[in-house]
Amino acid sequence: AGIGSSMAKALGLSARDRRLFLLSGASAGVGAIFCSPLGGALFMPEVLYRKAEFEGEAITPCIMASIFGYATFTTISGEHRVVDIPPEHLAQLRFDDARHLAVYLFLGIACALVSFLYTSAYQGTKRAFARLPVPRWMRPGIGGALLGLVATAALAFDTERGVFFGGYELIQGSISGEIALSAMLALMVAKILGTCFTVGTGGSGGVFAPSMAIGALLGATIGQGTANVFPALGIEPACFALVGMGGFFAGIAKVPITSVIMVSEMTGSYALLAPLMLVAIVHVMLSQKWTMYRAQVASPVHSPAHAGEFVVNVLERISVADVLGDTR
Repeated sequence: AGIGSSMAKALGLSARDRRLFLLSGASAGVGAIFCSPLGGALFMPEVLYRKAEFEGEAITPCIMASIFGYATFTTISGEHRVVDIPPEHLAQLRFDDARHLAVYLFLGIACALVSFLYTSAYQGTKRAFARLPVPRWMRPGIGGALLGLVATAALAFDTERGVFFGGYELIQGSISGEIALSAMLALMVAKILGTCFTVGTGGSGGVFAPSMAIGALLGATIGQGTANVFPALGIEPACFALVGMGGFFAGIAKVPITSVIMVSEMTGSYALLAPLMLVAIVHVMLSQKWTMYRAQVASPVHSPAHAGEFVVNVLERISVADVLGDTR
């Protein structure tokens, strides 16, 4: 986004074109770093609004930018998948029992509850640290100290994985079933606190990968818990971990379509599209009153970038004869 905005400014482009450059640059970055060309192309046009809206004029340049960003990154790095799932686990990711939809529906409701706690804690941390009577540059340091305490406490539940480095190890561990049920619950809480004490205190970082990790832990917890209580259902916790990834981020960012596509591209599995869509839509429907991105507006009508575009002078299309009728 920064590169796109800087290029547009250097070229002396209009405000509209500068906005398109900004969105295209961000799409290129997302498509590249998450190895998701289609998801990256749709993320920026969709994340601008809380409702199911796309920035239509940005879709074409964002697609082009994401393609070249993805192609450049994968050519240099050789990576084509962010979450590397072994073939034996990938074969287990499938949806072939309609009874599981009830559990996925419960997962969507659970995602809404956890996302409310997550966003409330995140925004509350930002407000609390903004009021601290200390210089602004000290706030990330205090957050880092608190993060260290959380990470140390998390070692009591899992010594191999922690809350650092985005959370891709937590995602892979949730899908592969290598994390105990109690540890997943503890790591989920620790990851929420860790994100709050990092980004929420003014530190540098994002919420995309942490949100995916939280969703994967939540999904695997519900999947494993259901499998223990109802073994006859044949629940595969790995499926719920993957669906939890996309379903959780869909609600906190209000990007249901992008989340479904990105998770499928990041993991290389399209076998769970139906439950992914269900959980994503349920979460979005139940979480309309909160979002991780406070700058989101409800729709293009409420966007300052489109101010005046939706005002129509109805008198321009009405003639005097239409109003008075035939007076002869």
